[in-house]
Amino acid sequence: MSLDYAISYFLLGVMFLASIFGIFISVFMPGINSLNRKFFALMFGNLTLLIIAWTVDVTTWKSAELLTEERIAIFFEGFCYALTPPAFTIYLLRFCGESLRNKLFYAVAFLFGIYLILLGVAQVTEIFYYVTAEDFYRGEWYFLFVLPIILILFLNIFGVIRRKKFLSKRYFLAFLLYLVTFTLGTLMHAMNISDFMIAFGLIFSTAEMVAIVFSDYVSEFFKQQREIINQQANILILQMRPHFIYNTMTSIYYLCAQNPEQAQKVTLEFTNYLRKNF
Repeated sequence: MSLDYAISYFLLGVMFLASIFGIFISVFMPGINSLNRKFFALMFGNLTLLIIAWTVDVTTWKSAELLTEERIAIFFEGFCYALTPPAFTIYLLRFCGESLRNKLFYAVAFLFGIYLILLGVAQVTEIFYYVTAEDFYRGEWYFLFVLPIILILFLNIFGVIRRKKFLSKRYFLAFLLYLVTFTLGTLMHAMNISDFMIAFGLIFSTAEMVAIVFSDYVSEFFKQQREIINQQANILILQMRPHFIYNTMTSIYYLCAQNPEQAQKVTLEFTNYLRKNF
């Protein structure tokens, strides 16, 4: 096995374990609301399928006997990678309490439909890309093939900026970092600067958004725990106060017979205490 293959398999193994860990956290981590749980599970599930397709692609690379399998793997790579941006659009709109009957959703759905058509065309022509026993080759219109996904990512960035008032600072930062990193990786891949960047951009952008969002849940979890402790303490104080008042009034009652002047003083002080604390 060559060094390139060894490095590829190592990176794919690390990414696969990270995606499985992400699915586990998304499903079982307490305190996550239903919308976030579904979105992160979908993201990491889709990422797992994408990594499997990449693994098949690497395994069948430059193998004439497995050329059909490599073409199928590349098809699923293109489909799984393109599925994430529209999923984010739906997540963003739901997160901000908006309906899918929205101009942003319609525009994204239109572009995604165009991409699916281009992906289908790419299976029967060589204008976008083609695969041989030697390697994967880009056609002269490859940038046009990736362009709908790039436009969807830019629409999502614009959508996040427009909805800034509906997002906390932490979520706004998480969404922007996710989309900008994802977009840069896709642009570098489309311009043939680096094929590795498309994988790195997706993995890194997903990890950074999840890290920021989950840190928000951790902070919220500890905040809720502090509130629960304070509520329990207040309940204990309320339970103690009737006994305190009863004991104080009983003491004043006996003091009236023994020392009326002192009883008046204690009654006044007790009245001032009740006024300040109840």
